[in-house]
Amino acid sequence: HRDLHSFPTRRSSDLVARDHNDRGLLQESLKIYGKALRDLQSALWDPKRMYSDGTLVACMLLGLYEIFEGSDRKSLAWISHSQGAARLVELRGVDRHASKVSNFLFCGTRVPIILAAIVRRQATFLASPDWLTKPWEAQGMPKTWGDRLFDAMATIPSILELYDVVEGHVDSPALQQQGEKLLRTLIERCRETNQALQKWYAATREDAKPQVTQIAQPTNDGYPFACRYHFKNHLFAQALMMYWTSCLILQSVTRDINDILVPQKRIEWRPNDDTPLFPVSFFSTDEIESDLASLQPYMNPRQHALYIAQSISYFLLPEMGALGVNYVSFPMGMSFTFFRGTLLPGCKFTWKARKHNGPLESDSHISNEDEKIVIWFNETFEDMKSRGMPANWRFRGRDCLPL
Repeated sequence: HRDLHSFPTRRSSDLVARDHNDRGLLQESLKIYGKALRDLQSALWDPKRMYSDGTLVACMLLGLYEIFEGSDRKSLAWISHSQGAARLVELRGVDRHASKVSNFLFCGTRVPIILAAIVRRQATFLASPDWLTKPWEAQGMPKTWGDRLFDAMATIPSILELYDVVEGHVDSPALQQQGEKLLRTLIERCRETNQALQKWYAATREDAKPQVTQIAQPTNDGYPFACRYHFKNHLFAQALMMYWTSCLILQSVTRDINDILVPQKRIEWRPNDDTPLFPVSFFSTDEIESDLASLQPYMNPRQHALYIAQSISYFLLPEMGALGVNYVSFPMGMSFTFFRGTLLPGCKFTWKARKHNGPLESDSHISNEDEKIVIWFNETFEDMKSRGMPANWRFRGRDCLPL
């Protein structure tokens, strides 16, 4: 597979080009990348090659290239590669991922597929029962600690998709009854996934948890947090970052649902043009209030955004190299999106509440601390760019999660 063989050349030439500001070498790297894309396309059209393990690996390597080089082109092309890999994995079928080697590739491939599905807010086939069991059962292989985490993460895209469907029922009284049923389903899925994540964390070994270093404030470098997290190794670090990211996303969803549904968290308000107000709660049945009570332990996304932010310095250590940047980029983007959202409120779901019922109480609680955190994130992004690292994770528009 020529596209596989050329990947180290592409990546190495690109790093040398950036270190020496050599535009000619950088262009050569992009040419090799273009050739690899054509080689991969040729393999995908070849019935004998399209289902091979090498073709799947090539697809994911090109996605990895996009993560590192997409910052210059302001793209999220890694998502396209992950979508392509997802389609390829699905076409290969679950039984082709049951051997030891194929299972190893599958476990590595499904992580970016799940992350891309989260960004696109669309359910993934990886959450279906067959895909959660058969790749391991055929060879009697036990699931690892990380496998169980990604099993729970695979359900998050479907929760975000359903969240958007429920949102579409908010402004339509005719759809209110159907919306209430969907909302109860959404709340139940949030509860189940949150419980699965907590069960996973409860099984975490003590030596896998972060080591905490207290930081005296204020610092000369503008570091806004009271501590830094370090880890025994990069595998523990990656798993915990993905766990915190999952909790951040899910608990942001449950918090926003609660902020709209619970009447006492509203401020009565009438627009100047006398637009009729919606009821204080869009969906206000007793059953939903009871369902929401079960989510109360899962409505603190801020703490998880902080855990992520306090771990970033570990992944940017020189000895972590490109691996650390690859591991931290997605969680870092999610944490930044959360703190930026506290300064610029207006996520899609709560925006509809503000449109009809005015600002939420939480809008007035923007702290000086959050401003400092956003400034620190922006400075860190700029530092990453100056060191040739990808820093294109400041999501915009439909790429933003409902945080």
